[in-house]
Amino acid sequence: MNTRSLKAQYVLFITTVVLTIVISQVIIQYDLNQQNDDANLINIAGRQRMLSQRISKRVLYTYNAIKNGQTDQAGLDTLKKLVKEWQHVHSQLVNGELGGPGRNSAAIDSLLRIISPHVSAMAKACNQLTGYPDLATATQTVEVVSQHELDFLYTMERTVATYQHEAEEKLHNMKNIELALAVACVIVLLLEFIFIFSPMVKGLKGTNMELAHANQELSTMNEELQATGEELRSNLDYVNALHEKIEVRERQFREVVERATDMIYELDENGKFSYVNPVMESICGYSKEALADKYYWDLVHPDHRHRVVSFYKQQLASKTEVSYLEFAITPANGSDLWVGQNVRMFFRDEWVFKVNVVARDITALVQAREALQASETLFRSLTENASVGIYQLNKEGKATFINRKWFEIVGLDPENTSVEARQQAVYKDDREKVIELWNHAIRAGSSVSLEFRFSTPAKGITWISNQLHPIRNKDNQVTGFIGTVSDITPLKEAVRKAEESEQLYRLISTNSKDLISLYNAGTDAKRIFISPSVKEILGYEPEELVGKSAFDLIEPEDRKKMLEEVHPKTMSGIPARAEYRMRKKDGNLIWLESNSHPYFDEDGVMIGFQTSARDITERKAAELALREAKERAEEATLAKSQFLSMMSHEIRTPMNAIVGITNLLLIENPRTDQQENLRLLKFSGENLLTIINDILDFSKIEAGKISLEHIDFNLPEFLENMQQVLDQRAREKGVSLSLSYSKTAPTVVKGDQVRIGQIITNLIGNAIKFTESNGSVILSVTSEPVDAHKHAVNFSIKDTGIGIAPEKVKRIFESFAQANSDTTRKFGGTGLGLSITKKLLTLMGGEIEVISTPGVGSEFKFTLLLEEGDIKAPAVQKKFETVSSTIGRKAKVLLVEDNRVNQIVASNFLRKWGLDVDFANHGKEALEMVKNKSYQLILMDLQMPEMDGYEASRKIREIDDDPYFKEIPIIALTASAMIDIREKAILSGMNDFISKPFLPEELQSRIAQYIDALQPQGAEPTPKKTFNLDLYTEGDKEFKRELAGLLIKNLQELQQALGDALRQKDPEIYRKAAHKIKPTISMLDKTFLLLVEEIKELVAGNGAASFEKKKQEFTGITEKLIRELQDDIKTTF
Repeated sequence: MNTRSLKAQYVLFITTVVLTIVISQVIIQYDLNQQNDDANLINIAGRQRMLSQRISKRVLYTYNAIKNGQTDQAGLDTLKKLVKEWQHVHSQLVNGELGGPGRNSAAIDSLLRIISPHVSAMAKACNQLTGYPDLATATQTVEVVSQHELDFLYTMERTVATYQHEAEEKLHNMKNIELALAVACVIVLLLEFIFIFSPMVKGLKGTNMELAHANQELSTMNEELQATGEELRSNLDYVNALHEKIEVRERQFREVVERATDMIYELDENGKFSYVNPVMESICGYSKEALADKYYWDLVHPDHRHRVVSFYKQQLASKTEVSYLEFAITPANGSDLWVGQNVRMFFRDEWVFKVNVVARDITALVQAREALQASETLFRSLTENASVGIYQLNKEGKATFINRKWFEIVGLDPENTSVEARQQAVYKDDREKVIELWNHAIRAGSSVSLEFRFSTPAKGITWISNQLHPIRNKDNQVTGFIGTVSDITPLKEAVRKAEESEQLYRLISTNSKDLISLYNAGTDAKRIFISPSVKEILGYEPEELVGKSAFDLIEPEDRKKMLEEVHPKTMSGIPARAEYRMRKKDGNLIWLESNSHPYFDEDGVMIGFQTSARDITERKAAELALREAKERAEEATLAKSQFLSMMSHEIRTPMNAIVGITNLLLIENPRTDQQENLRLLKFSGENLLTIINDILDFSKIEAGKISLEHIDFNLPEFLENMQQVLDQRAREKGVSLSLSYSKTAPTVVKGDQVRIGQIITNLIGNAIKFTESNGSVILSVTSEPVDAHKHAVNFSIKDTGIGIAPEKVKRIFESFAQANSDTTRKFGGTGLGLSITKKLLTLMGGEIEVISTPGVGSEFKFTLLLEEGDIKAPAVQKKFETVSSTIGRKAKVLLVEDNRVNQIVASNFLRKWGLDVDFANHGKEALEMVKNKSYQLILMDLQMPEMDGYEASRKIREIDDDPYFKEIPIIALTASAMIDIREKAILSGMNDFISKPFLPEELQSRIAQYIDALQPQGAEPTPKKTFNLDLYTEGDKEFKRELAGLLIKNLQELQQALGDALRQKDPEIYRKAAHKIKPTISMLDKTFLLLVEEIKELVAGNGAASFEKKKQEFTGITEKLIRELQDDIKTTF
């Protein structure tokens, strides 16, 4: 066999063997792959069972957590991922995507189709639970899983069994194929051995030698291989040594971790602590075991928890392995800490299977950072709001910071901060020197203080004070400069003005006629300067007095006062004025008036005082003369007052008898011819009394002895009472008197009721006096609010009288003056009324205005500023009430009076008023009578023999401790005109005061006030009548009967008019009737008169409920008045 044939056979043999081996290996590999696929499918099916069980457990865990009020977010995320994987694998099994049966096996495909609904139902329920982890959803999910899991597991068992069965069948078939293949291979090999290999062996023997030689080479190679093995063993020993070193390093690393000052811990895939070092235990205050049951977010402060969880969720989503975060934690002791932690996450596919964390307590760092931030904020706030300019330079002198105030002071644009701009802004005359000093300070690293000028278009020339100081580090090296700039332009201007003022002061003091001096602030007050005028005033040269004490030349008597009173005041920094005597060089005394003013240094410390003195010797002489003249005038005034008092007393005493007896005769039913004479006598007496009172009031005002009261009183009621009193005088002249009071005017006010009444009485009295019959006088009161508690109350008295010529208006307010000489002759009067009125208004802060037209009438207007009073102020006592109607019983009165005529007059009135009267001729007698008998009232004359009224009143008040002697009312009766008589009476223990001669109604009203107050509790008072006709009839019974009948007729006519107006629906019928009888019914009841006026306004709306109520009230009052008038007629005859 040649080599070529041998090679061919050999190639054929080898090819056959190789093909046989390849085919066998292919079949065997296919068989192995099939087995692996089947095993993988079985494993996957088994894993599906395991996943379903994990899903069931996770659902139960989640259910229990939600039931306990917890939300296990990590467990929900795990459940979601398990379900997703479970569904995905099941889909692959169904679709045969895993290379095994599924769609390729009808049995397995059928079983997987059966499982699919269970998988879908369980997956859907679990997905709902992860999306809405509430208790209801969790309960529903447990029910769904419980319902489908057993069927799923049972079917899955069958599926696995089917997988195994089909895999065994495949294995059996493969074994048969392999056996057949093995037999075929043996046959092929046998044939090849017979036909190929045997001849080939023979041919190979020749090649044995070649093989032996190759074997020798192989042995050599084997030795080399052994050497290589030795080398490998050596390398293995090196690797083992490295492994040992790694273990040592690992132990060292663990020791480092255990001993580290930082917190080091590890988290598992659920976020729970799987490892913590001792530092972590120490800082958190929890043991390893306690931390093993906690999630990392359990330690995070509640305020930071959401931020931290969101941060690490974002890290998971972006698969960021390394991160750093700072947040606060709450250790076991409850004191919050700040930590900064580095986190490394280890990912496996989509999952994080562990987290390594290194954290550090950075509480101090955070606090320092906050402090630094606060410090920076404070620095910026201080620099931005500072009143000075602040700038900072680096060590080369370049600006690194300039605050806003710097630019405001200098006047530069904040946008232009270049060195050239700042240098050019320095005033040209200062620029070179400033730059030189500035650069020297920068180079030397030293401080510099400069005052120089800036000149900018925005501000012009500005003087500034610049302070520059180096900033040094701990090694005392200059690292920069800090500087301040302040505007000293006002200071420079003040210095300039001070210099000018000093020059001016020296010029003034040199040329002034006053004596100007400067003293130090010591107790000795040494003189350091005195003006040249000292030569003319005191006769000394300035040099003679400089250095001497300020008090040397002052008269000893005045010096003590200066040292004790004036000088301490000056030394306290308070300007002082003084008058004192000083001795001149020639020995004469002169009076000086000085004004002392302290002066201070720039720190506010007093360094001395300046005085300016002038010679007032002549003025003092004039003052002495004036004082002596004043004393003489006061003596003359006192003599005048005493004369007036004496004359008033002497006039009033007989006047009391004249007026009193006249009034008594008028009420005792005189004959008709006597009535006219008595009325003339009464008029003359009252007119004379008015003149006397005017003269006395005028005297009081002139002497400045009038003092105003400030009491609460009801103004509209007070004016109504005055109207009633004056209405009788008006009717006597045939003049109508009406009152108009604005609804906006205050009711209760504070003021002097007596003086306001005197003003109005004067004005209305004049209006009545100067108005002819059938004329009218109207008193109007309006008001304007000034503030919440004050009102400007406007009074107007308007008449239709004779009027005043314009040129005479000013004259009427002069003392003892009237409009013309005919007035006095025709109307009487002293010409003092309006003068007194104007003076009283001036005292009250008001002014009077007159508007008058001759032949038409006059209007007198004035305004008073009145405060609102206490709403509970007692009503003004009505003067027309009778004493008898007030007390309803016979009260005992003691009249203490030494004049028999006065006793007769007073006792007659008192008895007519239903009072029981006893007499005492002087105070001593009265004292004994009061001790032995009880009285309800004492009328006490003041000037009496034995014991005057003052002493008697004091002794009565001092008797025992019996309240009777302390409380019994005592009313002073006097004809004296002394100005302070009322005050003396009150101080001696009396309750009230009334002048003689008195008007009966005045005395009657005053007595009623006090006796009414003494009425015992439980006493039944006599019913009070609504009106008193005696005031108008003055005892004339016939006139009283006629007047009562007329009033009854008027009231009946008014009733009839109201009925006719309502029936005919014509309000004018009632209005005409009311207007006609208004003057008559004004004598009855003011309240009823107001009701009549109110009905006049309401009569048009007779259907209204308010009108019906007023109508019933009108009917009731009208019937009551008619009954009372009828009773009056019966009792009169």
